[in-house]
Amino acid sequence: MNHTMVSPLDTTSEIKEEPIEIKDEPIDDLKQEEPTVNVRRRICVVCEQKQNERDMCQFTKHPKKRITWVNGVRSTPDGRISLLAHLSVMKSPYLCANHFAPSDFTHNAKGTGLKSDSVPFFEV
Repeated sequence: MNHTMVSPLDTTSEIKEEPIEIKDEPIDDLKQEEPTVNVRRRICVVCEQKQNERDMCQFTKHPKKRITWVNGVRSTPDGRISLLAHLSVMKSPYLCANHFAPSDFTHNAKGTGLKSDSVPFFEV
């Protein structure tokens, strides 16, 4: 049996050239699709605007703070009573970060958080 070794650099081998058809069309495989991110949206109990969850703050569960927060976002006794009743039946009420001043937030390596003495407000 006669074995012939061909070097990868062998230039004596015959190369068949075939024409390549070039189409003037976009190549779909090269298009990158945006990653699908499932962003949870919540409704603000104060202004009823729908926002991304990351732009929301959970309404405090602390009883004394809750009264302070309700007083901050409702100016009338009827409004306060209505909001307290609404909060009492909600599992996890949220409000927009827009109801806080920028100085009410802390920013660090772990992310953004609400300061413990922050009180929301409502501007008409």
